[in-house]
Amino acid sequence: MTLDGKPFDLAALKGKVVVVNLWATWCGPCREEMPLLDAFAKKYAPRGVVLVGLDEDEAKDLALVKQAMAPFSYPALVAETAEDDGFRAPRVLPVTYVIDANGIVRAKLWPGGTPVTEESLEKVLAPLLKAQ
Repeated sequence: MTLDGKPFDLAALKGKVVVVNLWATWCGPCREEMPLLDAFAKKYAPRGVVLVGLDEDEAKDLALVKQAMAPFSYPALVAETAEDDGFRAPRVLPVTYVIDANGIVRAKLWPGGTPVTEESLEKVLAPLLKAQ
């Protein structure tokens, strides 16, 4: 379920390019990239790209998660409450996965490798959007 109580099924997004951002309220770098991710989500939504935040806080911290997400328009859910999110617990946060229309992870962006920037996201997305 998303933070606003709507059902969410990543598998139902097959056929779309999906960006999954793993983050936490206590993670400074995560919070820093959220405005960029929100702008990105708004820019690419008309092209069928879906961004979802997967929060790594505990379910008991739902109020903090909702407060952190309040300024942003993309959906988020708490990983602990997901039935099976398909991702194992990250070793580092933030980490962002770009998944193609066939459900294949095509990129992993994180501060220790390729960080999330508008340029890095667009570079990964360009060939995926052409393939649709």
